[in-house]
Amino acid sequence: KLNTAKILRENYRSYALLGDLYNKIKQICDQESIMVLGETKNILSTFVNDSNAPFIYEKVGNRYDYYMIDEFQDTSRMQWGNFKLLLNEGLSQGADSLIVGDVKQSIYRWRSGDWTILNGLKDHIGPFPITEKTLNTNRRSEARIIQFNNEIFPSACQYLNGIYKQEQGKDCEELLHAYKDVKQEIARKEEKGSVKLTFLEKKEDISYQEDTLQHLAEEVKHMVEQGVKVNNMAILVRKNGIIPVVADYFDKHTPYRVVSDEAFRLDASLAINMLMDALRYLVNDENPVAQAQLASAYQNEVLHKDIDLNTLLLGDLNDYLPTAFIEEKESLRLMPLFELLERLTGIFQLSEIENQDAYLFSFHDAVTEYLQKHSSELTAFLQYWEEKLCFKTIPSGEIDGIRILSIHKSKGLEFHTVFLPFCDWKLENERSSYIWCTPPEAPFNELQLLPITYGPTLN
Repeated sequence: KLNTAKILRENYRSYALLGDLYNKIKQICDQESIMVLGETKNILSTFVNDSNAPFIYEKVGNRYDYYMIDEFQDTSRMQWGNFKLLLNEGLSQGADSLIVGDVKQSIYRWRSGDWTILNGLKDHIGPFPITEKTLNTNRRSEARIIQFNNEIFPSACQYLNGIYKQEQGKDCEELLHAYKDVKQEIARKEEKGSVKLTFLEKKEDISYQEDTLQHLAEEVKHMVEQGVKVNNMAILVRKNGIIPVVADYFDKHTPYRVVSDEAFRLDASLAINMLMDALRYLVNDENPVAQAQLASAYQNEVLHKDIDLNTLLLGDLNDYLPTAFIEEKESLRLMPLFELLERLTGIFQLSEIENQDAYLFSFHDAVTEYLQKHSSELTAFLQYWEEKLCFKTIPSGEIDGIRILSIHKSKGLEFHTVFLPFCDWKLENERSSYIWCTPPEAPFNELQLLPITYGPTLN
């Protein structure tokens, strides 16, 4: 009990704060007659609970007989409870439905996805039999990739089951059932594709991280020499925190550029940021930050004069801006937005900056779309930029570089070559992960649900 009390106490204050925050949000929603989207499943659960399907159809005003549920392995218990009743109703009327999923692809645990629902369906949903069909022919991957997967995943499954059996004295039936159909048939007859595994030994003179980055850079160089374009390469990482580490190493030690999703946003463009600073200065010429940023970018990135910020700030900033911009300042303020942006592009010679065309084209298209529904008023446009437009992205193929993404964002299937560095993560929960638990014994059971930190103290 003492250990339980210590564990629960770790997050108790945060839990109490979360409760206060929830009550405040609920109060605002009640006042404004709005609803948090995440509450939908909870409301539906209350609505569906112990009700029959005809009553639900009556409330929603529609009747559905056929259901197709995709990515079923990421369904939560509450979601399953919400639509299982309707699924059974359709089946009882002789209308077949379709569930598509693969428990091995269940990655959205933070959304309460529960792969055991699919893994436990077996041969019936209630009284209705299930026809199970495994799509075991891989028509997307090359032959050698499939051969590699067919060898490694069954072996990994047996290895983990052996550890489980040694500890528990029995097979892990859920694991064996999940991986019983992991082997795939090869649709493509040509022997293409390649998989390379590199195991790094511990070294005294170099860190594991540095060693991994060196090997990664060497593999990229090798693929470039083989004729693979950098646009067709991707680096997949487990956590977003490793992205700047890889990008920084490639920037300092290789001729290759690594670009993340952030690089495709409009606010990653030097030319567009200069345009926005020019607009901010035109709206308020007492804005020294916008003026200084604009002068620095113009001198260093356009004119390539390499003037440090201190020199700019100690002098008259207007001396470092284009003469036309200063002389036409009043007339520029009166111009329609689109024409103003075109004029600013010319004054600051933004088309001379390398690798900016894709951003400028996308930006001007977005401005044209904006002006179809809004006026040319600069303050409103600047607010729109800060709230929405700055997050807009350009097509990834427009930037020359190696893409780096997290494995949660991409499987890498759209790329010719995929690198997976730092492939050494643990199978267990990461530290700082939380488990939501229902205490079964007094006095802790007076609280229905509590977050506890995953760690060795739970043993």
